[in-house]
Amino acid sequence: MRRKRLVGLALLALVVAWAAARGFDAGVLFLAPAVLLAAPLMLGRYVGEARLVALLRRSSRITRAPRRLGSARPLAKTVGPRELLARSLAVRPPPLLTT
Repeated sequence: MRRKRLVGLALLALVVAWAAARGFDAGVLFLAPAVLLAAPLMLGRYVGEARLVALLRRSSRITRAPRRLGSARPLAKTVGPRELLARSLAVRPPPLLTT
């Protein structure tokens, strides 16, 4: 773990030194959020991992009511090919010309 941390910090220092040498122009500053997000990942830490584990534990304790097998209405309406064709061709006609 110690070696991984040193490698990650060395890489981060290298990126910061490179950015300082380039003068912190817009392109380098544009990459800053990506570097800030990648640094903990390279060190083996995941941002928000503890919160995700807590949510997972909490959701496993929640019991849900069983679903009814028969529903009052169908989930999808089946349409025949003629009705599909009729719906695809149904358009509003142009307005009548009045002279």
